Amino acid sequence: MAEELTREDASLTLPDDERGAMGMRLFLLALTMLFAASMVGYGVIRQRLGSEVDIHLPALLWWSTLAMILGGLAMTRALHCARGGRPAQVGRWLLIALVLSLAFLAIQIPGAWRVLQEHAVYSELNIHLYALAFSLIVLHALHVLGGLIPLVLVTARSLRDPQLYHSYHHGPVRYVTMYWHFLEAVWIAMFGLLLLLG
Repeated sequence: MAEELTREDASLTLPDDERGAMGMRLFLLALTMLFAASMVGYGVIRQRLGSEVDIHLPALLWWSTLAMILGGLAMTRALHCARGGRPAQVGRWLLIALVLSLAFLAIQIPGAWRVLQEHAVYSELNIHLYALAFSLIVLHALHVLGGLIPLVLVTARSLRDPQLYHSYHHGPVRYVTMYWHFLEAVWIAMFGLLLLLG
């Protein structure tokens, strides 16, 4: 009886467990609603303030955007190495992605601080706009910070056991990659919105 259950369980197990991927998709869908509502709220308030109000974004945010994109490419490379049967390279690419994630935060935090400081030079209306822009940037940065925890764990495990993530077992690498690409898309949309609406 126990053997039959084991065989049944084995037949239900897929490479890169799809149940985990479905759970991650649902989580990202919930976060999509949070970020979409925040950006729509910013857009509505920005339109109500009119054209006399303007916001200036520091150049640092362009560099953080580059770090975000390069980090996503490194994670994609790690996932391809795991799926392609090159598990020894997974840890190296995850480590690069981790360094780029830390670089993103290291650049983003002073960038957000500059956004907050610049509001002091402008009018009363601008104070609200800058506070909203700062809130959007910090909301995103907090989610990046939260994503560092699983990324550190997956990277450490991969470096400790270079054969751990391979073509049949790469779920954790896939999930952190999905999360990072989500944050990448959100940041590009958010940064684009801030640039477009000014």
